[in-house]
Amino acid sequence: MKFCVALSCLLILACMCAVAQNAPDPPPELPPGTIPPELPPGTTPPDKPPEAPSGDVITLKSGNKLTGLQVVSRSPTEIEVDVGDGILMKISRKLITDIQYDKIEPVKRKPSAVHNPDAERGDVIQGSQITAEVSAKLTAPIPEPPLKYENQDLVVILDELSKRLGVTIIVDDPVKALPENERQWSIESGPDTTLMSLLQDRLLKQFPGLGVVYQYDKLLVTTKEAADAIVAKESQAGEKTADEKPAVEDLPPEPPPGTPPPNAQPKT
Repeated sequence: MKFCVALSCLLILACMCAVAQNAPDPPPELPPGTIPPELPPGTTPPDKPPEAPSGDVITLKSGNKLTGLQVVSRSPTEIEVDVGDGILMKISRKLITDIQYDKIEPVKRKPSAVHNPDAERGDVIQGSQITAEVSAKLTAPIPEPPLKYENQDLVVILDELSKRLGVTIIVDDPVKALPENERQWSIESGPDTTLMSLLQDRLLKQFPGLGVVYQYDKLLVTTKEAADAIVAKESQAGEKTADEKPAVEDLPPEPPPGTPPPNAQPKT
């Protein structure tokens, strides 16, 4: 009996050794810089690790995240971001909980993020301050179902977009006064279409006589001349405010606690 048990153990051990010897060796690691060989037809390639989103990521107090942006300047009260095509927008720091920066320095970013001569035409108001919620809706893909309009009044289309996306879009009276045949607009949205791309790449290119003004929590679609006038007025108001208010860096530091005011008389 003991002989049978010992013989069984030897047979099991021999089988385990044979399986270990016949197991295929793992492929050797390729030296650095070597191009891996092509996989045989029908072979499923290994999953690639997900790529990190490009640009800075801004997390708002509402929980929403703004991705694909580039922070170009910062101040104690707000940040200025490039949302694409040289469009600069300001977001109050009170609405932000976190900012994750990419490896691109602002001074090395594309010139359009700092200065875009085409944007000075008045089509878009550079540096206008808008709320973070409006900025998120401008840059987010338009939800399903896709848009499709064929030769319809742009006033009607913009009104429907305003209600659907929850963004206030005001069409100025001079635009409404245009002849009906000059307001015909045909658009069709795709999976990556945003409200910003509709306004920038579709509306303003098809209607070069119009301009879009971003005014804090609303958008104004008006004529190019009116947009230029708003640009000039806001620019003058901004320069005047900057001259009247001292910069944060120029303010004197606060005195330590217990320090008497500079004009206080010493006690006798």
